Amino acid sequence: MRTFGLVDVFPTGFFVGLATLMTGFVLEIFTGVRRRVLAAYTASVAAFLFGIAPLTAALPRYTWTYKHVGVTRLLLANDGTLDRSLDVYNNWSGLFGLAGAFSELTGLDPLSYAAWSEPLFAILSALAVTFLARSFFTDDRIVAGATMLGLITNWVGQFYFAPQSAAYPLCILMLGLASRHLCNGPALLFRGRQLGVSPRSTSWRDVTNGPRGAIRWARENIALYSVVGLFVAVTATHQLSPLLVLLSLSSLVIAAGLRPLWLPIALGGVFLGWFYLSRGLLQANPQMIGWGASTDNAESAIDLSNQTAESALISAVAKGLSATIWLLALLAALIAFSRRRIDLRLPTLLIAPFLVLGASSYGGEAIYRVYLFTIPAAAVLISWLLFAERRSFRIVRAGAALAVCLGITAAFVVPYFGREHLNRTSIEELALYDYVATATEPGSVVVYFSLNYPSRSTANYGDHIKGPLDIALLEVPNTPYRTFTPDDATGLAYSLFNFGTAPIYLIASESQREAIDTYGLVTPSTFDTLVQQFDASGSYRVVFANTAGKVFQVLRPGIELPAT
Repeated sequence: MRTFGLVDVFPTGFFVGLATLMTGFVLEIFTGVRRRVLAAYTASVAAFLFGIAPLTAALPRYTWTYKHVGVTRLLLANDGTLDRSLDVYNNWSGLFGLAGAFSELTGLDPLSYAAWSEPLFAILSALAVTFLARSFFTDDRIVAGATMLGLITNWVGQFYFAPQSAAYPLCILMLGLASRHLCNGPALLFRGRQLGVSPRSTSWRDVTNGPRGAIRWARENIALYSVVGLFVAVTATHQLSPLLVLLSLSSLVIAAGLRPLWLPIALGGVFLGWFYLSRGLLQANPQMIGWGASTDNAESAIDLSNQTAESALISAVAKGLSATIWLLALLAALIAFSRRRIDLRLPTLLIAPFLVLGASSYGGEAIYRVYLFTIPAAAVLISWLLFAERRSFRIVRAGAALAVCLGITAAFVVPYFGREHLNRTSIEELALYDYVATATEPGSVVVYFSLNYPSRSTANYGDHIKGPLDIALLEVPNTPYRTFTPDDATGLAYSLFNFGTAPIYLIASESQREAIDTYGLVTPSTFDTLVQQFDASGSYRVVFANTAGKVFQVLRPGIELPAT
C-alpha cells in the first residue's frame, strides 16, 4: 500500500467484480424483481466492501478497536465489574458487556473476533434499513434499492468493533418502529401535509372493536415498549446515538404526529439519567461533553489545509459523496412530496440529525455522526427516486439508476479503503504496547507521538493511563517540532515531569508516522529526526524496540527541576 491504501493494490478484478454485481442488481430491479436474487446481490456487495479488511489483515483495523478490546478484557478479568471513574467506556459499556458474555460462552478472546464485527454490523444495519423502508413502501424495488444504498453510502467506517457500531442498527430499528406504528396522531405543525397518516391513536377500547382493532392496539403497544427498551440499550452503549434518536422522535411529534406525547419526554429522562450516573467522570473531564461547539463541527467538515494532497483528495471525495447523497435525498423528497407520494416522516428523519450540530462537537466528529444518521432516510428517498415503478422511459431510467449506483460505489471505495495504510495495525506494533503493559510498573504514564496507536488493549490498561484520555506528544503547545533539537527533547522531558514520581514511557511507531504524515502535523522525515533527537538528548533511553518502533523511558535528572 502507498498513498491510497488498498486502492493502490486492489486487482482490476476487484473493481470489475464490484461493477458487475452492481450492474446485475440494477438490471434485476428493472426486470425480474426476485427477492432472493436481489438479496444475493446485496450480500455479495457487502462481502466485497466489508469482508476484504478482515480477510486480508492479521489484526483488526482502526486503532480505536484496541481500546474497546481492552475494556472487554478488563470486564472479563473483573467478572463484569465496572469502574466508572476509570474512563468513558466503563460508563457506556453495553457493547463490552455483550462481547464479554460472548467470550464467556465461546472461550474466544475479543481480539480474535473484533475484525469480523465489520461485516456483522454492516449486515445488521442493512436489515434495519430494510425494515425502515418497509415502513413507507411495499414495493420490493424501493426496499431492495434502499438496502443496497444503505451499504454503499456508508463510507464513514462505523462498523468496526465499537459502541456506536452496535448502537447504530438498533437506532434505525427504533426509527422504523416509530414511523410504522406510532405516527398515528395529528401533527403539532403542518397538519394539512400528513398524506398517509391515521388521524387518531388507538386505545385499550379498540380491543372490544373486533380482531382488527385488537391487533392494531397490540402492535402499537409492542412497538412503543420495544422503542423504550431499545432506547435503554442504546443509552447504555453510546453517548451520542440516543441524542440523535431523541431529536428524530421529537421532530416526528412535531411534524408527523408521533404518539404518545410522553414518549420523547420519558426517553429524554433516561438519557439524562444515564449521564447523571456518569457525573463523576464528566465533572472531572468537562471536555468530554463538548456542548455548543457548532463552529468546531463546521471547521471539522471543511478544513483540508493540513493534510497531504492525497489525503485532501480522499477527504474531498468523501465530502462530495456526502453532499451528493444529501442533495439527491432532498430532491427526491421534494418531488415525492409534490406528487403526494410521501408524508413528512421521511423528510423529518432526514433533517432531524442536523440539529445535533449546535449541541455537541463530539471531538469534532459530530458531522460524521449526522451523516451516518441521515443515511437510512436518504437511502429510502433516493431509492424511490431511482427505482419506483413507472411505465415510461424504463431503459433510460435503468441507465440513470445504474450510473448513479456505480458512481456512489466508486466514491465509496476511495475514502473507505484509501487510508488503509493508516488504519492497519501490525503484530510488531501491538507488541510495543504489550511490552509497556506487561513490563512496566503500575501507575506508569504512557505518552505517544500521535493518537493513532493501538493503545489500552490489555486488561490492565487502567494502570497505565493518566485520566480518561491518552497523551499525545505532538499536542503539547508551543513546541517547535520542525526545528527540534536534543535540547528541545530534554526540555520536553522536563514538561512531562509534571506527572510527579510516576515512571514515564514514550512510544514511537510506524502508525504514528503514518498519521503525522497524513494529517500534516509534521513530515515523515521530521518524525525520523524527532526520534533521533530523543535518542541523542540523553533524557530518554530505549527500553524496547522492534521493526515497528521504539519504547523510550524518560530519565529523571538528579537536579531540582525548574519552576516552569
